[in-house]
Amino acid sequence: MKWSPRYKLILQTVITLLVLVFVAIAFWNPLQQLWEHPVDWQEGYLVCAGLAYLVGISFSMSFWWLSMLSLGQQPVPMRVPWAYFLGHLAKYVPGKALVVLLRTVLVKGPRCKLEVAATTVVYETVVFMAVGALFAAGVVLIQGPLGERLNYLHVALLLAGAVPLMIPPVFNAIMHRLTFPLRKLPDGTHAPFPRLGIKILGLGVLLQSCCSVLMGVSLALVVIAVRSDINPWPMLPELVAKLAAATVLGFVIPTPAGLGTREWAIMVLLQNQIGADYAALVALLLRITWLISECAMVVFLLPFRNVGEKSVSADAATSLQIPPLTPPPLPPGEEESKT
Repeated sequence: MKWSPRYKLILQTVITLLVLVFVAIAFWNPLQQLWEHPVDWQEGYLVCAGLAYLVGISFSMSFWWLSMLSLGQQPVPMRVPWAYFLGHLAKYVPGKALVVLLRTVLVKGPRCKLEVAATTVVYETVVFMAVGALFAAGVVLIQGPLGERLNYLHVALLLAGAVPLMIPPVFNAIMHRLTFPLRKLPDGTHAPFPRLGIKILGLGVLLQSCCSVLMGVSLALVVIAVRSDINPWPMLPELVAKLAAATVLGFVIPTPAGLGTREWAIMVLLQNQIGADYAALVALLLRITWLISECAMVVFLLPFRNVGEKSVSADAATSLQIPPLTPPPLPPGEEESKT
């Protein structure tokens, strides 16, 4: 049975509402306990958490940009961060397709094909999730199970999904199938599949690793913002692993931007370290801090989004310029009659 896009959207909306109701019930008691005693807020750490997050996802954006460059595309430079960060806000729309659509439409140009840009959006997302799963699995294998909620069974599931994606032939085979609808051309045919080489894929793993670590740093700063009596830095590997596992779970369950799912997972995974009440608060603050940071970055990039567009368009026009036509030489007989 093939589901139409309308029914898929309805199903995802219903799932999202059910998840939000479940999460609201799960958060009610911890937050009620939190209101019984004052919270020592340190807003400066929340600002630092937002900056760490923006720097972290900039590494992920760089991988998307480099993927396009490696495939022969030359997008307008400032359009890439503009499309990337605005696309992050689009993830809150049910369906998750708007992220790909928005980034692709905003970044396409004379030297950046629509279908290649769309394909690289999928590359960036899949590699980010795979690296996050490997981080979570690696920390558990080194330190042992991180409580009942992140044990060896979960590690096996994470590795089963992530390890094949780190093998270039397997990665390209999966991406070939996954991006097939995105490569459809207006005439009904499909564009050739743009393969990523082992070098750019390896670079992507490195950049996405930096992204995962800085997102963990952002989580640690949010913890300090509400619990100054806790030093989260010794348990930074655990925070990176738990946040990565929560992010993967939020991606697998079809809610917009992992809304609700990620918060519940963070609360459950952190409650042994900082208490269930503070874990619930940290999960909510992390979402709000990241959302405000993304909005601030979009506003900052708004005036600069078209910088460099004229030069790229001029270069494209020059490369496509047709030389002037010269009349063919006249036959010898006609040339003599003309004279």
